[in-house]
Amino acid sequence: MSGNDLVKYVTKEIVKYADMPKEKRKAYKQEKQAQKKESQFFLSSNWFGLLPFSIQVWFKKNKHDR
Repeated sequence: MSGNDLVKYVTKEIVKYADMPKEKRKAYKQEKQAQKKESQFFLSSNWFGLLPFSIQVWFKKNKHDR
């Protein structure tokens, strides 16, 4: 995907969101928040990304190898 395609996509999404009526935008935002709450993320990966998870896996692997 080139930079031009990315700019086109982002522009389309912004225009699509801006053209929505206020009530639909509010419902869309609430739906996104509900999905975010429903999904189960590990606290460490949610706050700090993939690095804590990879360290944890590495330690478990090393402990298992002993």
